Amino acid sequence: MGRLWAVYLRELKSFFVSPLAYVVIGAFSAITGYSFWNQIQDYQVAMLRFYQAQQFYGAQAGDLLEQLNINRMIIQPTFGGMGFFLLLFAPFISIKLIAEEKKSKTIELLITSPIKLYEIILGKYSAVLTVFFVMLALSFVFPFFIILYGAPDMAPIFSAYLGISLLGASFLAWGFFASSITQSPIVAGVISYAGLFAFWLIEWTGRFLGEPWNDIVSYLSIISHWLNMITGLIDTRDIVYYVSFIFMCLFFVYRVLRSQSWRT
Repeated sequence: MGRLWAVYLRELKSFFVSPLAYVVIGAFSAITGYSFWNQIQDYQVAMLRFYQAQQFYGAQAGDLLEQLNINRMIIQPTFGGMGFFLLLFAPFISIKLIAEEKKSKTIELLITSPIKLYEIILGKYSAVLTVFFVMLALSFVFPFFIILYGAPDMAPIFSAYLGISLLGASFLAWGFFASSITQSPIVAGVISYAGLFAFWLIEWTGRFLGEPWNDIVSYLSIISHWLNMITGLIDTRDIVYYVSFIFMCLFFVYRVLRSQSWRT
């Protein structure tokens, strides 16, 4: 455990002594904050239209009031955009994990050290997860203001954060794997983005297939499980999917590094 902790601290320090973590966290926070502000503006416009309709139509405006749901109009679009922004930013903080070690020729020293491979993998992955959760923690201000000035349903907020956490962790695990198979962070980025977009878009492919293939393809999509969670649905199948995806990626990293250790 001490060696794993040493790898974790070393990797975490490497993120925060360079501008990479600050740029990614700052850019992600700025874009998601702007998206949240837009949703607030749209909600205010909808509320204004409701009050105007109420003056003219009275009780008949009740149908419009039912549509003014804070979770549906603010929470879901905000977290929907957050997931797409993670697709853009997550690879930036994961593609360097192994690729830069190979580029700087320190991977041989790391692999041949007394540290076990699983400790290296878990230490590095835990470090990048920490950066991600710091980035995600800054978004807590969004539901805070909604709770402060509104009356949202808390269950969809919890499920949305669970979904976005699992989605981001999966993105990072895939980027970690992409980083392990090349010594170029740029190539690792291309592989990471290509793979994530393929997992993202596979759901649309299933719409053109018949039963049972459409259900199978939809289950393989990395986005379909997350969409369930931001609507307030927590299904164990969705959690199992993400945990399995993360485990699979880390296992592939282990096999790649294992083969590297045999050649050194």
